Amino acid sequence: MSTPLAGSSKSVSRVTSCAVVLSSWWYATIVTNDQLCPDFYKTHNVALTAPVADFVVSLSPDGRIASQGTLSTALAKDEKLSAQMAKESEIIEKVELGVDPEALDKLPKASSDGKLIVDEEIQVGRVSWAAMKLFLTNLSGKWGIWVFWATLLLALISTRVLTNLEIWIIGSWARQYELHDPSEVSAPYYMGLYIAAEFGALLSYGIAYITLAFGSMRVSRIIHRLLISSVFNSTLRWLDRTPVSRIITRCSQDIQEIDGEIPVMMMQWFDVTFIIIVKLVAVVLLSPIFIIPGIVLIIAGVSLGHVYMRAQLPVKRESSNARAPVMGHFGAAVAGLVSIRAYGAQDMFRKELYNRSDRFTRVNRDVWDLNRWISIQTDVLAGIFCASLAAYLIYGGHMDSSSIGFSITMAVGRTGSGKSSLTLALLRCILTEGTVYYDGLPTSSLNLDALRSSVTIIPQVPELLSGTVRQNLDPFSQHDDAILNDALRSAGLFSLQTEDSSGRISLDSQVTGSGSNLSVGQRQILALARAMVRQSKLLILDEATSAIDYETDTVIQTSLRKELSKDVTLLIVAHRLQTIMDADRIMVLDAGHIADFDKPSELLKKEGSLLRALVEESGDKVVLMEMASGSKK
Repeated sequence: MSTPLAGSSKSVSRVTSCAVVLSSWWYATIVTNDQLCPDFYKTHNVALTAPVADFVVSLSPDGRIASQGTLSTALAKDEKLSAQMAKESEIIEKVELGVDPEALDKLPKASSDGKLIVDEEIQVGRVSWAAMKLFLTNLSGKWGIWVFWATLLLALISTRVLTNLEIWIIGSWARQYELHDPSEVSAPYYMGLYIAAEFGALLSYGIAYITLAFGSMRVSRIIHRLLISSVFNSTLRWLDRTPVSRIITRCSQDIQEIDGEIPVMMMQWFDVTFIIIVKLVAVVLLSPIFIIPGIVLIIAGVSLGHVYMRAQLPVKRESSNARAPVMGHFGAAVAGLVSIRAYGAQDMFRKELYNRSDRFTRVNRDVWDLNRWISIQTDVLAGIFCASLAAYLIYGGHMDSSSIGFSITMAVGRTGSGKSSLTLALLRCILTEGTVYYDGLPTSSLNLDALRSSVTIIPQVPELLSGTVRQNLDPFSQHDDAILNDALRSAGLFSLQTEDSSGRISLDSQVTGSGSNLSVGQRQILALARAMVRQSKLLILDEATSAIDYETDTVIQTSLRKELSKDVTLLIVAHRLQTIMDADRIMVLDAGHIADFDKPSELLKKEGSLLRALVEESGDKVVLMEMASGSKK
């Protein structure tokens, strides 16, 4: 063990006196203490430790042993050691004559636990206002605190206003097609408004982000400078009692959070706050009765946030404090690897590293568990609020579901109104309330095989079997090739291909699984030919021509009207008006309900008819009117 005052014997005057007093205190409290007395003591002050030395080893300047043995034996063999001891004894005697005996009693007593490094103090309670004020006031820099916060908040508010303006522009644009003829609506005008609003929102958000980014870098430099200044101006006692890893953690991990996490969380907090305010105001304006549930929701959210912060703050502090011991232990192990191996202390250091890592992992797991907990709680609150609002608006009779976003009708026109569901109900593919009749008989009383064998449906993407065209048209080989070829011709396949065209489809042509080697139009034609071969009394086309080109659609529609027998009922589900305007009857569905059902010519004369509104919105208004006037009476 090395003495902290190894060179005190060479001091002079008052410095020598002080050194001897401290050396005497060290001798009295450490060397003569049975619990603290070292087994091995290395020192230059031979006279001070000679009375308690059992064995003395004297080294020459070249590092060799000059003498060893008891004190008297070592002094007899080494003249330099003997002279040094005599000189040191003389100095001690002279100094002790002028030293107050009570001086030694006034010096601090040694701790019996031998612990030099103290545990880090963990703050309890909320983050102090002084710390928050230090961060918030230094964000502005030379701008001034009011200029900084006004710029940031104004940019964020502008971003949210312009984002909502984009939605309003799109809605207004869509309404123009209902109020005016499509040719009168200026698409470039509304597109320009939308682009301007989008550009303004991006610019405002960029200003807010840059303002906060530069402010965070500014406050980070200030806090880092204050932190380094505090470390450099600290006492030696504090440096002795504080591990280097703890200092590095404060200067790295904490500064990293100021640089990155805190600004990002601030931006997210501002953004979410403005979104909540805008949506809450919209809900209150739409339904003032929800002011009370909104207040309850705010109180519940604030209460949950209070509970979360009370649990999260101490856990985060524990996590930060548990990180430094892991890094410090790892650094000490790397630096003292030779000594650890020499003393065989690998297992001890490994177990200690495991213990420190386990503590850090446990605390860090608690941090993430708390985050998951608050996420679940907020999702539950949001779900309850949205479900309550939806139930109130729908079942309260104020408006239908399609008007508040529970149907895609408002987004894409009349798609999703329930047309395909009606065909599935006819085939008993889905359970229904009420009764569906087929030829005067309820379908629930018919044999399922008999019902579906007498009805043929052609979906938007027909399913084909892996095999030949012949096997797809007649899977059970009940018809000869002449009938199959007539069906292909009637379906319009031969009109789309010539005799010498490459890839000509015949009865022997191969069809891969699901018909992936054929185009959508070719699959539709094969499905139509298959229906003609079956000679079903009811043929359902469920959006059968919505995904094919105009030429193929024309061929299929012509074949349907000319080649099918007169006793076949054709049920067409479509949103292409050209496909149905010459039908005997048209049923218009809206949000699952029958809105209109009559002849096309009668529906076009009816005020408030949805079919009339659809025709008015269409760009082929004149053609559709002519088709309806020429339909069957």
